[in-house]
Amino acid sequence: CVAVIANEKGANEDLTVHPTMSAIKECTLQLLCAICRALDNPLIIFLDDLQWADEASMDMLNVLLTSSELKNLMFICAYRSNEVDVEHSFCKLMDNVAKGDESVEKMELFSLSPTSITSFIADSVKKEEDTEMKELSSAVYQTTMGNIFFTKQALEELVRKNILFYDMMCFEWRWVVTKVELANNMSADVVES
Repeated sequence: CVAVIANEKGANEDLTVHPTMSAIKECTLQLLCAICRALDNPLIIFLDDLQWADEASMDMLNVLLTSSELKNLMFICAYRSNEVDVEHSFCKLMDNVAKGDESVEKMELFSLSPTSITSFIADSVKKEEDTEMKELSSAVYQTTMGNIFFTKQALEELVRKNILFYDMMCFEWRWVVTKVELANNMSADVVES
């Protein structure tokens, strides 16, 4: 939707046409319509961290979500509900969209239980869920509070620090520190990123 025009003399001066926001919205809508018409299966667009989206992005999303032209398309919008209140532009947008469309569904995701985190870690390091594993998972759980993304980051940090390591002689994952030392070696940055 942005045109570059060269002058007749062939000079190096390019004139760039700056489209209006409504032209950008229309072009984006038409592009997505063309893509979706050409597909045999629905296009799925995943948008994450919408609690940080600016007003221009919300306006664009509003155009796309309320368009009757768009077919064969699914949006999955993710946001942190603890950072959004009813006055947030994303909540207002979703309320507006949901009024006229039964296909809008809201799904809340919660943190995993300590047992689920133990199972995840045991599966990740190919170990049984024994006392030793529960010590590792308990330290990780205390730092991450069951958030699977943070759990993965915590495990990666322990590997980077060589606290959790793959023993090539025994062909297994090991860690040789106590629960307290494990907790001390996972930075608070894991849950803040």
